[in-house]
Amino acid sequence: MKPIICVGHAALDYVYRIDAFPPVPTKVRSLERIESGGGMAANAAAAIARLGGAVELWSRTGADDPGARIRALLKADGVDVRFVRSYEGARSSTSAVIVDSKGDRLVVGERDHAMSMDASWLPLDRIAGAAAVLSDLRWVEGTRAAFTEARAKGVPTVLDADLGGGGILSEVSEPCRLCDFLRPRARSLRARG
Repeated sequence: MKPIICVGHAALDYVYRIDAFPPVPTKVRSLERIESGGGMAANAAAAIARLGGAVELWSRTGADDPGARIRALLKADGVDVRFVRSYEGARSSTSAVIVDSKGDRLVVGERDHAMSMDASWLPLDRIAGAAAVLSDLRWVEGTRAAFTEARAKGVPTVLDADLGGGGILSEVSEPCRLCDFLRPRARSLRARG
């Protein structure tokens, strides 16, 4: 079975379930707290693995405790994490995700903006043997490198184009042009007019 390669964001989410969002800022008691993997590329990789597909995640974390938890959770789901690079001195992405009883959510994420953006270490020779390459817009350099190689090898690409986290349109126009299938988020498109 050919693997799907997912390139991009991996995070550690702390999900807090509450009854309802308060009308004004205040203290709210959580009904439940769950630690789970997060990040668009990592979530896609976990879903593919859980459905029985072969999948590799190409991503970056800090060489810290959250980074170790991210890799352990993904590995437990069956994701190939050989190409998740850990950087000394960098902080892994974490998020507090508050979800109410209606399913509405508030995500407060923290990413290390000093994390290396270098994509020269990616094992691009593996793309020729992939079924597809999926990426998000959280690591434009990695997306650009993987999608350029995929196009050269005739491997289909899928882009999860959620700009909700503050993506800059000028930076993401090239990955959008390189993708075969674009998955925009309606809320992101409405926010950009």
